[in-house]
Parts: sequence; C-alpha cells; structure tokens
Amino acid sequence: MNQNSSHSGRSGPIEVATILRKAGYETLRTIGSNLFDLVAGKDGRVFFLVVRRSRKAGITRWAKEVFRLVDLVRAGTIPGDIHFWVCRSGVWSRYQIMPGGSVPVELE
Repeated sequence: MNQNSSHSGRSGPIEVATILRKAGYETLRTIGSNLFDLVAGKDGRVFFLVVRRSRKAGITRWAKEVFRLVDLVRAGTIPGDIHFWVCRSGVWSRYQIMPGGSVPVELE
C-alpha cells in the first residue's frame, strides 16, 4: 500500500507542521516531492522531514528510505538536517538521520 495515498498519509505532514509551528518553526509542505514531506526552519537551522504513520511498525519499516537518506547526509547534498518522524499508535517518534544511521531526537 502506498503510505502517502491514504488520508493518514496526507494528515501526517499536516499534524507535524502544526507541532513545529507551535514550537516556533516556519514550515513548508513539499507537494509532489518523493523524498521529503516538509521543510522547517528556526533560528537559522533548516530541517528536511520525512513523515510516516503506522499502527505497529517503527522506523525499521522504512529501512530502505532511511538508507537513501543516510547516503544524502554522507554526500552533503542537503543544506540542513534530515529528520524522519514516525507516528505509531498516536505517538510521534523523531529521528535525525546521521552518516551512520538514525538517532532518536527531541524537538528543540
């Protein structure tokens, strides 16, 4: 099933954008991108976000996507941090993509 073709696939980025705006971030939704769902910025920092939902699975469900993002971090082609947010059973888990994989992070 294509995660982004369902209502929940569309509502995830909207919900994350709301969370970020409440924390003082500016957000842009990337329509038609097959890589990032949102771009957010605050105090000169830029974040490129991938947003996914699942009833049961964590970030490991999207291992291929994470490896693709790790390659981008290693190449230095994205001018900011890459984050991967997963909503599982109504709880958001946030990860920063690093050269060696993903690391859980808190919203600053």
